[in-house]
Amino acid sequence: MPSIELLRTLRNALIVEQEKRQRQRGLLPGVDGRTQLYLKLDQMRENRDRLGSPYPEMSPKERADLETYLRETAERHATAAKS
Repeated sequence: MPSIELLRTLRNALIVEQEKRQRQRGLLPGVDGRTQLYLKLDQMRENRDRLGSPYPEMSPKERADLETYLRETAERHATAAKS
Protein backbone atom coordinates (compact mmCIF):
# COMPACT_ATOMS: atom_id res chain seq x y z
CA MET A 1 0.00 0.00 0.00
CA PRO A 2 1.47 3.38 -1.00
CA SER A 3 2.08 5.94 1.67
CA ILE A 4 0.05 9.12 2.05
CA GLU A 5 3.12 11.23 1.23
CA LEU A 6 3.67 9.33 -2.03
CA LEU A 7 0.02 9.82 -3.02
CA ARG A 8 0.22 13.56 -2.23
CA THR A 9 3.39 13.88 -4.30
CA LEU A 10 1.73 12.06 -7.20
CA ARG A 11 -1.38 14.27 -6.93
CA ASN A 12 0.72 17.45 -6.92
CA ALA A 13 2.71 16.27 -9.95
CA LEU A 14 -0.57 15.54 -11.77
CA ILE A 15 -1.96 19.00 -10.97
CA VAL A 16 1.25 20.68 -12.16
CA GLU A 17 1.15 18.71 -15.43
CA GLN A 18 -2.53 19.55 -16.01
CA GLU A 19 -1.91 23.26 -15.40
CA LYS A 20 1.09 23.20 -17.75
CA ARG A 21 -1.01 21.66 -20.53
CA GLN A 22 -3.80 24.17 -19.94
CA ARG A 23 -1.34 27.05 -20.31
CA GLN A 24 0.02 25.49 -23.53
CA ARG A 25 -3.50 25.52 -24.96
CA GLY A 26 -3.96 29.16 -23.95
CA LEU A 27 -6.27 28.44 -21.02
CA LEU A 28 -6.08 29.85 -17.51
CA PRO A 29 -5.54 27.20 -14.83
CA GLY A 30 -8.01 27.47 -11.96
CA VAL A 31 -10.63 29.31 -14.01
CA ASP A 32 -13.79 27.43 -14.97
CA GLY A 33 -14.58 26.76 -18.62
CA ARG A 34 -17.52 29.15 -18.82
CA THR A 35 -15.46 32.08 -17.57
CA GLN A 36 -12.66 31.20 -19.99
CA LEU A 37 -15.13 31.14 -22.87
CA TYR A 38 -16.43 34.60 -21.97
CA LEU A 39 -12.89 35.94 -21.58
CA LYS A 40 -11.99 34.57 -25.01
CA LEU A 41 -15.13 36.07 -26.57
CA ASP A 42 -14.36 39.44 -24.99
CA GLN A 43 -10.83 39.27 -26.38
CA MET A 44 -12.19 38.44 -29.84
CA ARG A 45 -14.54 41.45 -29.67
CA GLU A 46 -11.67 43.73 -28.65
CA ASN A 47 -9.56 42.46 -31.55
CA ARG A 48 -12.44 42.99 -33.99
CA ASP A 49 -13.08 46.50 -32.67
CA ARG A 50 -9.38 47.31 -32.91
CA LEU A 51 -9.29 46.22 -36.56
CA GLY A 52 -12.38 48.15 -37.50
CA SER A 53 -14.54 47.08 -40.42
CA PRO A 54 -12.24 45.38 -42.94
CA TYR A 55 -14.99 45.00 -45.51
CA PRO A 56 -16.19 48.07 -47.42
CA GLU A 57 -19.89 48.49 -48.03
CA MET A 58 -21.16 46.75 -51.15
CA SER A 59 -22.37 48.83 -54.03
CA PRO A 60 -25.87 48.11 -55.35
CA LYS A 61 -24.34 46.51 -58.46
CA GLU A 62 -22.12 44.20 -56.36
CA ARG A 63 -25.09 43.25 -54.18
CA ALA A 64 -27.21 42.44 -57.25
CA ASP A 65 -24.37 40.33 -58.71
CA LEU A 66 -24.03 38.43 -55.43
CA GLU A 67 -27.78 37.82 -55.19
CA THR A 68 -27.86 36.58 -58.78
CA TYR A 69 -24.94 34.24 -58.17
CA LEU A 70 -26.52 32.84 -55.00
CA ARG A 71 -29.89 32.34 -56.69
CA GLU A 72 -28.30 30.54 -59.66
CA THR A 73 -26.23 28.34 -57.35
CA ALA A 74 -29.29 27.43 -55.27
CA GLU A 75 -31.24 26.55 -58.42
CA ARG A 76 -28.34 24.44 -59.73
CA HIS A 77 -28.15 22.50 -56.45
CA ALA A 78 -31.92 22.05 -56.36
CA THR A 79 -31.98 20.58 -59.87
CA ALA A 80 -28.99 18.35 -59.07
CA ALA A 81 -30.74 17.06 -55.93
CA LYS A 82 -33.89 16.21 -57.94
CA SER A 83 -32.00 14.12 -60.47
